[in-house]
Amino acid sequence: YTGASGTVSRFGSHWEDVGFQGSDPATDLRACGILGLVQLLHLHTQNSKTASSIFTLSRDTAQEFPLAPLSINISMITLHALRKGLLSKEIKARNDVLSVVNSFYVGGFVEFYTRWKSGGKTMKDSGFVKKDLEKYMLN
Repeated sequence: YTGASGTVSRFGSHWEDVGFQGSDPATDLRACGILGLVQLLHLHTQNSKTASSIFTLSRDTAQEFPLAPLSINISMITLHALRKGLLSKEIKARNDVLSVVNSFYVGGFVEFYTRWKSGGKTMKDSGFVKKDLEKYMLN
């Protein structure tokens, strides 16, 4: 997201630069483990234009939001959808769990982005937006 290159250490302010709440990403990842990081990486590597737009909005002075924790929340919603069987038909059709899970996650993030940006949302709206997004993704 930031354009920096090179080796990334486990701890450091570079994690905050990409949207984690602190210098140790493990504290944010506790909710869903490595899947949260894998999906954020998937968004960046497979959907770079979308990721760039989301990252830019997360840093907007009026509409900012914590990118990594939000991403982890969307990963958690995705896990709930998987456990509820909502993705089973598509998994069978593609014969691939990870691609379906990642597509669902990206779709959820795009839906969030659209609602947040077009609705002029701010952090005071975040709880409502998250709840509505979860309801939308799980129905």
